[in-house]
Amino acid sequence: MSFDFSVLEPKIQLFIATVLVVGPMTIIGLIYFLKKIEATKPEKIRWR
Repeated sequence: MSFDFSVLEPKIQLFIATVLVVGPMTIIGLIYFLKKIEATKPEKIRWR
C-alpha cells in the first residue's frame, strides 16, 4: 500500500517532513538528557 504525497498541499508536505525529522531527534534528545541526569543523580531516574 503506497500513498502519493504529491497530491497534498505544500504546507502539509512541509509539516509531515518536519515531523519525520524533528520527532525522532526529540525522542533521542530526551533519552540522552535522562541518561545524563541518571549519571549525575541516579536516584532521580528509575528505568524499568
